[in-house]
Amino acid sequence: MTNRETLRSLADDRFKIKMWRVACEGFQAHLYYASSRGKALRDAWWGFCNYRPVSFKDFLRIARAWREWPVDGDSFGQPITINDKSAFFVTSNNQYVRFAWPDSDEIGNVHPYEVLPEHMRPWTYREPAASLRAIGEGL
Repeated sequence: MTNRETLRSLADDRFKIKMWRVACEGFQAHLYYASSRGKALRDAWWGFCNYRPVSFKDFLRIARAWREWPVDGDSFGQPITINDKSAFFVTSNNQYVRFAWPDSDEIGNVHPYEVLPEHMRPWTYREPAASLRAIGEGL
């Protein structure tokens, strides 16, 4: 089953977050995680206002948003456990894991050592042997 098929089955279930690309005229498209297109545009507007303050109405005139699908092998939407509670993996960097609780459209951050299974953590927080394998595989 591909990631797209997995996400479709999860979307019918309890995972509410989707991937969105938002582009503004003259700028590269950026990836946003939100439960709807409107919320992705809102998040992009907040970021854009750090560069140039504009009204949301004016922002909508220059912004475009479309649904993005994860590539096969991506962990987006996979079930994880955080402190013995069920959740869904959204993304991670080398410091935190971003997740969503079932039936929730809010995204939280958690320390990687609180995430199971271990392979869903950033490679720097796995057991030493797994970290060495990740380095050998080019991350």
